[in-house]
Amino acid sequence: MTNIYAKEEESKGNFLTKAFSYSFGILLKDIVSPLLVDLFLGALITVAIPNNLSEILV
Repeated sequence: MTNIYAKEEESKGNFLTKAFSYSFGILLKDIVSPLLVDLFLGALITVAIPNNLSEILV
């Protein structure tokens, strides 16, 4: 006789494994590219805009 709840018990046991696999694998790969592009753009804007911009505009 087979246990119909065996698959549910198996998936509960692997919940943490699946969560860590998703968070440090798939999710991290999806976030890295936009994060690096935006970090580079932020650094470029910081370097390109002078400190006394408010004085220049007024």
